[in-house]
Amino acid sequence: AENFGRDILNTVEQNSVIFLQGDHPVFNTQYVYYTSGLRNDVRIIHLSKLLNGTGLRQINKYYPELIIPTHGDTLANMLPIIEDNYDAHPLYATLPFEIIPVGYRWVPYGLLYRLYKEEDIPAYSQVSARSQLIWDSYQHPLDGSLGKYKNLMLSNVTDYYKDASVRRGLYAATHGKDYENAL
Repeated sequence: AENFGRDILNTVEQNSVIFLQGDHPVFNTQYVYYTSGLRNDVRIIHLSKLLNGTGLRQINKYYPELIIPTHGDTLANMLPIIEDNYDAHPLYATLPFEIIPVGYRWVPYGLLYRLYKEEDIPAYSQVSARSQLIWDSYQHPLDGSLGKYKNLMLSNVTDYYKDASVRRGLYAATHGKDYENAL
């Protein structure tokens, strides 16, 4: 499971922000981030804590360069966060939230989604090439203990890889008309 956290962190480029959602992505990524110091150039934000206000102090302490409103208690407050930080930091999420500024779209990269202004979305060939590099860097989730032990806590880590693989195929089919790669 800690390799899952490493894979999430290694999906993004330098100085990115990752909005983490869901127990496994949050706990595994935070564990690796805080215990190993892996990717200390990345800013990880627990989205639920941001939205309920309990994460603001931590964000302001560790990431003072981010522009965050003092009360981020609704998804609507994500609009200024996105617009104010977009130019300085690539923005990623484990799950795409629907309330985003007009003219922005989510693009899947490995286990994450990256938010782009529509005019900044790279050509499909560039998205596909980068996606391949990301997938090539990932661990195979069944190479470790998940290949032998299917306990409830860890077994659904494989679902994240499966779901991300399906998203990659859908993106290939719908945006690149790349049906061979989609399969």
